[in-house]
Amino acid sequence: MLAVCIGLDVHKRYSYVAVVDELGEIVEEKRIENTKESLQKFASKYKGAKAVIEATSNYRFIYDVLENYVEVKLAHPYKTRAIAEARIKNDRLDAKMLANFKQTL
Repeated sequence: MLAVCIGLDVHKRYSYVAVVDELGEIVEEKRIENTKESLQKFASKYKGAKAVIEATSNYRFIYDVLENYVEVKLAHPYKTRAIAEARIKNDRLDAKMLANFKQTL
Protein backbone atom coordinates (compact mmCIF):
# COMPACT_ATOMS: atom_id res chain seq x y z
CA MET A 1 0.00 0.00 0.00
CA LEU A 2 1.20 3.50 -0.81
CA ALA A 3 1.90 5.97 1.99
CA VAL A 4 -1.14 8.03 2.88
CA CYS A 5 -1.84 11.43 4.33
CA ILE A 6 -5.05 12.44 6.05
CA GLY A 7 -6.57 15.90 5.87
CA LEU A 8 -9.18 16.88 8.46
CA ASP A 9 -11.52 19.80 7.90
CA VAL A 10 -12.47 20.35 11.54
CA HIS A 11 -15.87 21.61 12.67
CA LYS A 12 -17.40 21.83 16.12
CA ARG A 13 -19.14 18.43 16.18
CA TYR A 14 -17.61 16.61 13.23
CA SER A 15 -14.63 16.52 10.90
CA TYR A 16 -14.62 15.76 7.21
CA VAL A 17 -11.63 13.58 6.41
CA ALA A 18 -9.87 12.92 3.15
CA VAL A 19 -7.23 10.23 2.91
CA VAL A 20 -4.94 10.53 -0.10
CA ASP A 21 -2.08 8.33 -1.26
CA GLU A 22 1.35 9.66 -2.24
CA LEU A 23 0.07 10.17 -5.79
CA GLY A 24 -2.71 12.45 -4.52
CA GLU A 25 -5.45 9.92 -5.25
CA ILE A 26 -8.31 9.68 -2.76
CA VAL A 27 -8.24 6.47 -0.76
CA GLU A 28 -11.17 7.33 1.51
CA GLU A 29 -13.27 10.33 2.42
CA LYS A 30 -16.04 10.66 4.93
CA ARG A 31 -17.51 12.64 7.76
CA ILE A 32 -16.72 11.49 11.29
CA GLU A 33 -17.98 12.69 14.63
CA ASN A 34 -15.49 14.48 16.87
CA THR A 35 -15.78 11.92 19.62
CA LYS A 36 -12.88 10.00 21.09
CA GLU A 37 -14.35 6.69 19.92
CA SER A 38 -15.00 7.80 16.33
CA LEU A 39 -11.59 9.42 15.96
CA GLN A 40 -9.81 6.39 17.43
CA LYS A 41 -11.68 3.98 15.19
CA PHE A 42 -10.82 6.00 12.10
CA ALA A 43 -7.17 6.70 12.99
CA SER A 44 -6.45 3.10 13.94
CA LYS A 45 -7.05 2.12 10.30
CA TYR A 46 -4.19 4.39 9.24
CA LYS A 47 -1.68 3.83 12.05
CA GLY A 48 1.63 5.47 11.16
CA ALA A 49 0.18 7.78 8.50
CA LYS A 50 0.51 11.56 8.51
CA ALA A 51 -2.45 13.79 9.28
CA VAL A 52 -2.92 17.52 8.79
CA ILE A 53 -5.54 19.44 10.76
CA GLU A 54 -6.55 23.07 10.79
CA ALA A 55 -5.66 25.27 13.74
CA THR A 56 -9.24 25.88 14.85
CA SER A 57 -10.60 26.62 18.30
CA ASN A 58 -11.28 22.94 19.05
CA TYR A 59 -8.29 21.30 17.37
CA ARG A 60 -6.53 20.29 20.61
CA PHE A 61 -8.89 17.45 21.55
CA ILE A 62 -8.71 16.00 18.04
CA TYR A 63 -4.92 16.39 17.95
CA ASP A 64 -4.56 14.61 21.30
CA VAL A 65 -6.64 11.62 20.17
CA LEU A 66 -5.04 11.28 16.74
CA GLU A 67 -1.43 11.56 17.91
CA ASN A 68 -1.70 8.09 19.47
CA TYR A 69 -2.13 6.62 15.98
CA VAL A 70 -0.76 8.98 13.35
CA GLU A 71 1.83 11.73 12.98
CA VAL A 72 -0.24 14.90 13.33
CA LYS A 73 0.77 18.24 11.85
CA LEU A 74 -1.05 21.45 12.58
CA ALA A 75 -1.60 23.56 9.47
CA HIS A 76 -0.49 27.11 9.99
CA PRO A 77 -3.39 29.55 9.43
CA TYR A 78 -1.35 31.42 6.81
CA LYS A 79 -1.01 28.24 4.76
CA THR A 80 -4.73 27.46 5.03
CA ARG A 81 -5.59 30.90 3.71
CA ALA A 82 -6.03 29.33 0.28
CA ILE A 83 -8.90 27.29 1.71
CA ALA A 84 -10.57 30.31 3.31
CA GLU A 85 -10.34 32.34 0.12
CA ALA A 86 -11.37 29.60 -2.30
CA ARG A 87 -14.31 30.40 -4.55
CA ILE A 88 -15.55 26.83 -4.50
CA LYS A 89 -15.69 25.87 -0.86
CA ASN A 90 -16.89 22.66 0.73
CA ASP A 91 -15.70 20.22 3.36
CA ARG A 92 -14.62 17.62 0.80
CA LEU A 93 -12.32 20.02 -1.07
CA ASP A 94 -10.98 21.55 2.13
CA ALA A 95 -10.05 18.14 3.58
CA LYS A 96 -8.35 17.06 0.36
CA MET A 97 -6.38 20.32 0.21
CA LEU A 98 -5.22 19.79 3.82
CA ALA A 99 -4.16 16.23 3.02
CA ASN A 100 -2.05 17.57 0.18
CA PHE A 101 -0.39 20.16 2.45
CA LYS A 102 1.92 17.39 3.69
CA GLN A 103 4.57 18.53 1.23
CA THR A 104 4.58 22.08 2.54
CA LEU A 105 4.62 21.47 6.30
